[in-house]
Amino acid sequence: MNNISILSLLSLCILVSETTMAGSKEVRKLLWDQWYTVSIANKIPYGYYHDKVEAVDQRIFFQNHYWKQEEGFINEEHLGAYAKNNLELTPLFFNFQTKNKTAEINIDASVENKGTAAAIMTIKTTKDKQQLAPFSKVISKNVFFEVFFPIWAAKNLPTLKVGQTKSFYAILEDGANENFQPISGWIRPEKEDAMSKQTKTKKITLYFRDLLSLWYIEESGRPCQIFWNSQNVLVKKATEKEAKSFLLR
Repeated sequence: MNNISILSLLSLCILVSETTMAGSKEVRKLLWDQWYTVSIANKIPYGYYHDKVEAVDQRIFFQNHYWKQEEGFINEEHLGAYAKNNLELTPLFFNFQTKNKTAEINIDASVENKGTAAAIMTIKTTKDKQQLAPFSKVISKNVFFEVFFPIWAAKNLPTLKVGQTKSFYAILEDGANENFQPISGWIRPEKEDAMSKQTKTKKITLYFRDLLSLWYIEESGRPCQIFWNSQNVLVKKATEKEAKSFLLR
């Protein structure tokens, strides 16, 4: 593990340990620990990833490790993010790391809540071991980190009827190209179908980044299957063994 990874993990640990330092025992609850495969046209293997999501006291901790095959090279991404365990999933901190054949990038973002209307997000980026100038920006209280979308959807679905939409704003953790500007989107619950009945999931349509996708999520928010129609990309639950052997086909 390199120095960047160690420092980033230490930052995450500081967030977790605040309650313990205050004198109370940390309470952790596993929400899900799931592997997924990603294919194009349900035929061409593109990648696989592993999600581990925990409730830690009054926070949610989301870890994602993604392997994807691009231009004959397997790129890796690591993401660890914290949010408050409330309806809004108020953002707290994330660390995003990506390594490909041309660059190695590490992004740390922390959010300081200011009053009731807005918050300050500070972003620190390291590219190929060179520290870029940190910067801060004001974000709305209603914004959440994009990785928490399935949990946000699960928390909000009970208030929605079939066909009713609900909008949101989310920040991409790898959103340097968008200057980490919040992006708008919406969800819409759909009628049950054979898939949702078989998997005991909720079927929802997501519109985000000018793309429509169809999600089947469990009550906790854990996705069972995701499909992007315009890109013909399918994400499916898998075992660890199935996922790790997926790109070897």
